[in-house]
Amino acid sequence: MINDKYFCIDAHCHVFPEKVVDKAVGAIGGFYHIPMYHRGTPDNLIKAGDASGIDRFLIHSVATKPQQVSSANRYLASLVQESGGRFYALGTVHPLSDDMERDINELQSLGLKGIKIHPDMQGFTLDCEGFMKAFEICQAKGLAVLAHTGDNRGDRTNPDRVEHVLQSFPQLTFVGAHFGGYTVWDWAVEVLPKYDNLFVDTCSTLFWKGAWGLRDYINAYGIDRCMFATDFPMHPASLELKALLYLDYTDDEYRKLFADNARRIYKLD
Repeated sequence: MINDKYFCIDAHCHVFPEKVVDKAVGAIGGFYHIPMYHRGTPDNLIKAGDASGIDRFLIHSVATKPQQVSSANRYLASLVQESGGRFYALGTVHPLSDDMERDINELQSLGLKGIKIHPDMQGFTLDCEGFMKAFEICQAKGLAVLAHTGDNRGDRTNPDRVEHVLQSFPQLTFVGAHFGGYTVWDWAVEVLPKYDNLFVDTCSTLFWKGAWGLRDYINAYGIDRCMFATDFPMHPASLELKALLYLDYTDDEYRKLFADNARRIYKLD
């Protein structure tokens, strides 16, 4: 519990098996040219969350090759089963899958709550043919999609591509990580809030935009569409929480931000 008042779900957490964690976390840090605050194992996530009062975690990983999809999803499902109720999980897909519907059916049968994609790290555009097929299937099934969005170093996930997806699949529950546009936040909030099927999380924004930047972006989308998230293992949860609590929202608004919105958007138990 946050301040003994707010049940808290961290809605964006990367975790990796022990045998690959150092390589995987190092690759993330190298991609973004930033140091990683945590190591990135499931145990490390729970320990860090306990220190900050976080109750539950939405975990995920990303397949960089089609043949990694099934094993990654089964690994995530096993972590949920072993977590004693602490973890929920999103599955992964790859745009070059030879059977996207099979992959999504499998992750759904495993109890995963939707899919997470990172087109920049997977090497494809957000609106490439393979991902568009995944969105079509998820829309039909009522599964949420969490996507990394935004990067001023390229154009794979920027707001114009997010708009294309939202316009193409108006019934899809689409979550744009990092307020819909990492490093292109102002572009994102200029064009994306009008789409009712877009939701966002708060992670990997504070250190660039400060607490008042968070408030501006939360207000742009509306607090009903925003979810607290840390982007574990990147950033310390204590600083993220301190900044959000400084903004002096009402108790009802904090309950939405810290847990209720994530429950509703991802259909969590």
